[in-house]
Amino acid sequence: NDLGFLYDKNITEVFEDDNQNIIIGTVSGKIYFSRWKNQKLLHFKILSPDKDLIGNSIFFIRKYNNYYFIGTNRGITILKDFEIYKFIDLSENLTQTRYTDAQIDYKRKQLILSNENGLINLDLEKVLKQQIVNSPIYIKSIRINQKEFPLSRTLNLEHAQNNLEITFNSNNLYNAIKNRYRYKIIGLTDTWSSYTSENNIKLFGLSSGKYQLVIEGKNIGTNEFIAPITMSITI
Repeated sequence: NDLGFLYDKNITEVFEDDNQNIIIGTVSGKIYFSRWKNQKLLHFKILSPDKDLIGNSIFFIRKYNNYYFIGTNRGITILKDFEIYKFIDLSENLTQTRYTDAQIDYKRKQLILSNENGLINLDLEKVLKQQIVNSPIYIKSIRINQKEFPLSRTLNLEHAQNNLEITFNSNNLYNAIKNRYRYKIIGLTDTWSSYTSENNIKLFGLSSGKYQLVIEGKNIGTNEFIAPITMSITI
């Protein structure tokens, strides 16, 4: 802090990974991914609580292969490529608690957690296993210029019909509170939105042209992949 490299004094965890990145966890819930360069600590990624991870206080940070395990006041967030890969809490029988330490047992492929009641062992291979299950997304409602519109995967609209609101859902009902969705609009951008729990997309003032809206999802509790849906939109 005195050197101007950091502006968060309440540090709860400092962890160096195998790539010599320094990961700093804070009481405020922020996580800094940093690296020393030219005698300066540079932050190449900063994660915010309840946006980039679940929870607002960091207890531990550990890395296994390409995954970061982050213990918070709400459970364990697993990150891959700086996005939530999975979140474990009471719905996976992991009681909410204050963790005092965590270690990786690479030989047994376990994450060992300590808390005020003792130790918890997690089988990392089982935790990280991704399930591919067909729980397709479906369109629930379409509103054009704030008026209900017939459900269709192909929309051919007039120039003035360019304010769209699309609501969707998934057949995945188990642990549905952990469903997360993202979308991209081909013809407008090739970039995916961030994963959120929102199942509503608002597109205002679309220019004339042809677009493809792609929506996909996952469940961050079971790590189930939710099959995507595509809509064709012509203005």
